[in-house]
Amino acid sequence: SVAGDVLGGGAITATGTSVNGNLTSSAGAVTLAGGKVGGNLLAQGAVTLKLGTVVTGTLTSQAGALTLTDSSVGGDVQAYGAITSTNTTVKANLGTSTGAITVVGGSVGAAVHAEGAITSTGAPITGNLTSNSGAITLTTGSVGGNVLAGGVITATDTPVTGNLTSSGAAITLVRGSVSGDVNAFAAITATDTCIGGDAVSGAATTFTRATVGGNAQAFGAMTLTGTSVGGNATAGGAITATDSCIGGVIVAGGAKTITGDCTSSPPHNACKAVAPTAQIDHFAFSYAGAALTCNPQPITITACSNASCSLYADPVSVVLSPSSGWTATPPAVING
Repeated sequence: SVAGDVLGGGAITATGTSVNGNLTSSAGAVTLAGGKVGGNLLAQGAVTLKLGTVVTGTLTSQAGALTLTDSSVGGDVQAYGAITSTNTTVKANLGTSTGAITVVGGSVGAAVHAEGAITSTGAPITGNLTSNSGAITLTTGSVGGNVLAGGVITATDTPVTGNLTSSGAAITLVRGSVSGDVNAFAAITATDTCIGGDAVSGAATTFTRATVGGNAQAFGAMTLTGTSVGGNATAGGAITATDSCIGGVIVAGGAKTITGDCTSSPPHNACKAVAPTAQIDHFAFSYAGAALTCNPQPITITACSNASCSLYADPVSVVLSPSSGWTATPPAVING
């Protein structure tokens, strides 16, 4: 262990070492495997954290990429290059001024910002998610703020608490929810998805078994199947609605084709994304009492809302750790 600060003029590599102060490399990379940094970590090169490394303060690479695996950072994480975070807890902001960000498992306690693309799988993100010029791809996990991208946005099984906007491309939503508005420069495609506010597309819009709490607007054609719109439906092209409900007026620049009825479509106010009303109390692991070494053992994981293990009602993202040793592919998604 080191009682004070560590300052190196070149690369720094440490395994299982505790540094009570700051750790700085003024001209090289930093690689830490296990151990702890009690202050801030600053490097002029790439930074790699793994094997349960803990950085209490901020983590900054001024001239390189960041690779974080099974670690924890208490402050902001900032890089001048790409960031890859796997099963890592970042308690504050996560950002890069030049590269892309990939997050798999773990969590981010504040905002995520990248100049390039952002890919997040199975990670709850508390704040806003912003890519200035790239695409955003979300799979499971959640976003507690707004999502803004210059490129394509694809969200699957991901609730978004704020607005979702692509300033330059299309948006595709599958089995998710957006509590605010959805705005796309190009097409919007939503399947089994709830949008609490308005949905505005600069091209065509296709909704299948979806819910829009406000108005739906497309500059191209609009196709609704088993969908509920609480407000008006307006399209620059044709509107085709099958077994769908529209609460307001229908305005189409082309043909209007309305067939079926809306008895099977969800009510427009039934699916606004809201924060869970209850927290998970614990996870219960159930498996047979006897097992053989090196043979797979079936395990049932139950999300419990209280001490007596009443089932948790909302979707739950589960990351199995360590990443090896499981026949299931993390992250897994369970309901209750």
